[in-house]
Amino acid sequence: MYKLTLTKLAGTALLALLVSITAAAEAGQGADSGAAEGISADASRAAQYSASYAAQLNSPVPMEFGNLVLYESPVNEDAKVEFSETKDSNLTSVRPPNAERRVYIHSVYTIARLQPGVREPGELSNHMQLLSAAKGASAPKLDADLSISAAVQADGVYDPHLLELVRESLTGNPDGVMTKTWTAADEWPAIPEDSPHNSRSYYGAVDHELYDVTVVQTDLYDQYIGTVYQGRSVEETGRTVIHGVKKPLMVSFSLDASIQ
Repeated sequence: MYKLTLTKLAGTALLALLVSITAAAEAGQGADSGAAEGISADASRAAQYSASYAAQLNSPVPMEFGNLVLYESPVNEDAKVEFSETKDSNLTSVRPPNAERRVYIHSVYTIARLQPGVREPGELSNHMQLLSAAKGASAPKLDADLSISAAVQADGVYDPHLLELVRESLTGNPDGVMTKTWTAADEWPAIPEDSPHNSRSYYGAVDHELYDVTVVQTDLYDQYIGTVYQGRSVEETGRTVIHGVKKPLMVSFSLDASIQ
């Protein structure tokens, strides 16, 4: 288990962050039972993320941060979005009977590259307390499902169809919204009997991972000589790179405290 003790220095707004990483892990370590996307972070990453998240909490009382779980999800580089534009080839004009011509069918946005940025902790948002339990109590369970949601964010003004593709490729949803739901079936380790604290609370929150996304536009045309169909052509007509797209990263963690 990766633990970070928080204390607030008297008379200052600074936190003293005392990091202690132990090799022993509590069974279950806060991950969703049966939820493959919930993974406990490796030692170095857990320490980095724990230190950053704990500092953001700015607790006024000593608390111990632990049981960090990052709910990572896959991306889809095969996503595509079809759309139509007005093209000169579809405008009515007089041509010789056997002239070559082409008829615009539609356009397609596809992903050329999804490049993840440096993976480092960002600012937590959408904090939600999931449950809490006192020392000596059995492992806590949720009484009802609890969810948090967040959407993909991209700075700048872009074609709506292009943004739809970016959202689809990062989340699997055209609206770019990701939701994490915890249920009564999830397991949450109780506070250990040898802990110096007497209460444990679990929280959910949202961080973000950064991606640089390269999108290609291709236009499809049907080719004719007169009225005789010759085949379909595909032309690349543009590339767009969007830097620093934020993909939601759901997390959960525990805070142990001494409650008087």
